[in-house]
Amino acid sequence: MEKPVIKSINYSEQGIRNLRKDLDATERDVILNQPTVYVINQDYKKKSHYRVYVGETNDVIQRTEQHLQKATDKINTLNDADMYIIGNPLFQKSMTLDIENRMIEYLIGAPDVFDIELLNSRGNDQSHNYSGKDKTDEVFRLTIDELNKRDPKLFPKFSDVVTRAIFKASPFKSLNEEQEKTKDLILNTVAGQVKNKATGQLILVEGAAGTGKTVLLSRLFYDLASREFAKRAELSQKLRVALVVNHKEQVKVYSNLVDKLKTTFGTPDFIVGTPTQLLNRVMNHGDEFDVVLIDEAHLVMTQPNKGAWTHKLQNYFNAKEQISAIQSVAKTTIAIFDPNQILRADQSWDEDAVKKLRQQATTRYELTTQMRMEIDDEDKKWIDEFVNGELREIPVSTNYEIKAFANVSDMFNEIKSKNAQFGLSRMLATYDWEWDNVGEWFVEVDGLSIPWNYTAVKEKKKVTWAEDSDTIVEVGSTFTIQGFDLNYAGVILGPSIKYRDGHIVIDDDENKSYWAAFNRKIGSAGTEKHLRDALNVLMTRAVRGLYIYAVDDELRNQLLGN
Repeated sequence: MEKPVIKSINYSEQGIRNLRKDLDATERDVILNQPTVYVINQDYKKKSHYRVYVGETNDVIQRTEQHLQKATDKINTLNDADMYIIGNPLFQKSMTLDIENRMIEYLIGAPDVFDIELLNSRGNDQSHNYSGKDKTDEVFRLTIDELNKRDPKLFPKFSDVVTRAIFKASPFKSLNEEQEKTKDLILNTVAGQVKNKATGQLILVEGAAGTGKTVLLSRLFYDLASREFAKRAELSQKLRVALVVNHKEQVKVYSNLVDKLKTTFGTPDFIVGTPTQLLNRVMNHGDEFDVVLIDEAHLVMTQPNKGAWTHKLQNYFNAKEQISAIQSVAKTTIAIFDPNQILRADQSWDEDAVKKLRQQATTRYELTTQMRMEIDDEDKKWIDEFVNGELREIPVSTNYEIKAFANVSDMFNEIKSKNAQFGLSRMLATYDWEWDNVGEWFVEVDGLSIPWNYTAVKEKKKVTWAEDSDTIVEVGSTFTIQGFDLNYAGVILGPSIKYRDGHIVIDDDENKSYWAAFNRKIGSAGTEKHLRDALNVLMTRAVRGLYIYAVDDELRNQLLGN
């Protein structure tokens, strides 16, 4: 594999003059006579807090001189900035476009990069098939490895970046054919609806866990908020777009994304938050939106509660469900929906409500391709059957590790080891132990006592629970981890998950904590479905491997093959 040619210069006319003199014959051919990718970076106030600008060009000298001379370019006024110019003998136009896209995606996940601007108006277009594409992954990895050696603060290790939630939610991530087709159809639909001045339109996107719904939504969010989309769609002005999700961890991810891509999103009064925050904003300030995207729409409130979806809001918008209220304040609503991830009674959607929602949708799409788990069909089938009450012998696979433990402390130690090796590995548990938002509460199992999430380690404003290195000492709940990926998950199946008469059963008498948390009665309609859906969330979080410890003796023995 050809090694990258990387030159670092001061971003200035003098830096360009020095580049011309410093190149040897091989470097000159690669840097000056072939397409290159470049990263202009400013260490903001010398605090390892970077503002970066990413681009690609066929002529890096001419392109840089244009930036330096063009009065309207924000980057021509940078003081004390540097520029990395990246070349490779394998580079041709399509590959550099792809590398540029991957560089933006990578830098979105870099912790010390706080502002990213794209220097090409084409935005996040991607080249799908081209000569040499099979080598692009290795070319990019070698490039990042070399940049990391030179500047580890700006360019952290690739393995550290790819585990971050913001990287996984990047709008620059490559879409599969199904996602790409759905994205194009939705963008065309929205453009048509805006031109026709349609209101109250609902676009529904359904898909099971791990089918890439969040990646698609992030891409739609970015595209719809951009000036380029408005130009392509021949709209008179940039759309007013907002994204809501009833999950505080996901709000952090999207807020961080908007902060890093200020050039596209700008600084509006409201662009990311919970459904309640959006509706309160409308009620108090009269805001209007062209498009509102709802991630995890199955989490929106269907019943009022003291903290969020209140009777006051319900009455103001004359709507029972939050989705209906949001539709009333947006010309177009795009909702990601999975009825199998409804976990709380105040978010209940019975069959009639789901049917009504689908009927209300002016357009409906479904994603089916599994993207989260690096898993073969046999392992995925085992997990699905387990959640639905059937237990077979654990399959042996080279791609995905499913392992049962006889001792919960051994599982905890293995998770800590995997976290040190791969990162993003955590303990999780069914909601069979008490938890409150005051004080410290513990999952106590066979002599091991682990605090629930956000009790030992208090919440940090911009860091999700799974990414906070300190939370390795805690155990995560269904509600904290829903919608997120882990590399390895150690799942403690509490006393509510039992093995009886050849089947896995759920004893809701043992699951009082789950329902007490939301003031709902055990045995109410939908209890078993909620609990099995919650179990499914825990069992499908891990990309690389699932570890299991069962409190119930019979279930543990069956899992261990005893």
